[in-house]
Amino acid sequence: MAVLKNDRGISEMEAYNTAAKLRAELTRILLRNFGIKTTKGKYLGSFTEEEIKKITEQNPRIGKFIRMAYKLEEELETHEILREYPAWVTEMLREKVITTLNSLVDHVVRANGYPVNFHELEIRRDYQNAAIKDCEILLQDLQYAMQILPIDVNKLLPYVDKIEFEIAVLKGWRKANGKIAKRIRKQEASKQKAEEK
Repeated sequence: MAVLKNDRGISEMEAYNTAAKLRAELTRILLRNFGIKTTKGKYLGSFTEEEIKKITEQNPRIGKFIRMAYKLEEELETHEILREYPAWVTEMLREKVITTLNSLVDHVVRANGYPVNFHELEIRRDYQNAAIKDCEILLQDLQYAMQILPIDVNKLLPYVDKIEFEIAVLKGWRKANGKIAKRIRKQEASKQKAEEK
């Protein structure tokens, strides 16, 4: 019998898909140092690539100088960030968030098995609980990063919403364990009746 689409719950794979997307998206922002920008503006004017090519055609030395200056300016901006916020701070936060994200996906994958007895069901529930704890830790880590680094809160808010959605999905998935427990009880009762005969 088919179930109407609007009557369907979120599938178990939703927990995995959301966790995997969250890991990929947060990794991208971590690669950009949490989206931190320096407060100083660009020192050079903004030349388009076409303008630089025209300048290079007219005078190759000036074109080469402009390209080197842009490269130097990018390095200076990076050094400004590092001078203001030591590299170890962003590295520590980055490593902690990545480790927690990997742990989240690992716990979701481990919980995705289909238990056939109460012991396996308890193990599944433990992994689901661990995944929820990973989400809570992620929220705390992002909050900590926003407290100590000049991160634009608006850049991280979508990730906070996604983490909270993942928590809701995981709790719903964990709640579905009750149906599995009923099935296991029924199987064990019928098995016990068969042994008594």
